[in-house]
Amino acid sequence: MEAVVLAEFFWHSFGMAAHGFLHLVLHELGIGLHLLYPDGLLQVVGFISLCEGFLGVAPSLPLPPTEA
Repeated sequence: MEAVVLAEFFWHSFGMAAHGFLHLVLHELGIGLHLLYPDGLLQVVGFISLCEGFLGVAPSLPLPPTEA
């Protein structure tokens, strides 16, 4: 069996790019991605989508204050 891959995959250890906020959350919690349950990952991705898609702000810890 043969497969065609790009050399760049080897340079990045076949890693997939993740959102910077996910890296921030994992660093804040002091865990690796492999220790995050699927539901937890879904919560983070949902939060990113809410912030960027509906609120129009970049996700951050903590959230910036809102206008009343």
